[in-house]
Amino acid sequence: MTTLVLGGTGFIGSHLVQRLFYDNPRVFLRKRADFSHYRAVDKMVEGCTVVYHLINATLPYSNDASYGLGANVASTLNLLNSCVDHEVKKVIFTSSGGTVYGQTGGFAVNESDPTDPISFYGVTKLAIEKYLHAYRAQFGLDYCILRIANAYGPGQTKGVIPRLFHCAMTGEPFELWGDGSVMRDYVYVDDVVDALIEARNQEGVFNIGTGVGVTILELIERIESLTRKPVNLNVSEGRKVDVAANVLDFSKALRTFRWAPKTLLADGLRKTYEAMI
Repeated sequence: MTTLVLGGTGFIGSHLVQRLFYDNPRVFLRKRADFSHYRAVDKMVEGCTVVYHLINATLPYSNDASYGLGANVASTLNLLNSCVDHEVKKVIFTSSGGTVYGQTGGFAVNESDPTDPISFYGVTKLAIEKYLHAYRAQFGLDYCILRIANAYGPGQTKGVIPRLFHCAMTGEPFELWGDGSVMRDYVYVDDVVDALIEARNQEGVFNIGTGVGVTILELIERIESLTRKPVNLNVSEGRKVDVAANVLDFSKALRTFRWAPKTLLADGLRKTYEAMI
């Protein structure tokens, strides 16, 4: 099996590549810089059986709608066209369980719940999901979509958890948007990789999370306890791009291919911290 990992140098991608090498398939890595060039993408795809699409050209809080359309959606269409031309067997796409659902009312969402993203990032993720569905209908291109919650773990440089650790360890203030009640579902990167490996044998859309919500204030308390240092806060008004709560119901993945998160938040935070010191 020849596997192409687009985004293989990123946080989740680098962990995935390590696992793939361990399993001993043939793995190609490609950096983001090539993604917008059709000929480069086409050359990468040639001869591949499975393509992992882990590339994001924008961040969840981006307010530039048009850039994401070109950098994420249009570039993905080039990729999918190449996959069809070269008869790729499967595309595995990392979508965003944290943004595609929008405001959820605080309950754990499943794959059949409404998708009403309030961020441009979430809109582009959902658009790519819909294009994958259309490409399967039109061209028979198989796919598996993982709607991943807030992944974290060793090696992560962006996101609330590495930022909180950094602020605790250095004394730099942490920018707290709102009152700290924003709730998220944090899933350890090794558990995400387990799902990505299994996705090679699955079809459709699956939530990958823990089903447990944690507020920012709770997260701060855990990190202060681990580091034994306070996190200094710079409190600002809440951002419109942030939904109040996001927790994922992973029962479909459990039912379909027996995936469930193995790593408790306390253990995952400890492993992340130990990798930083």
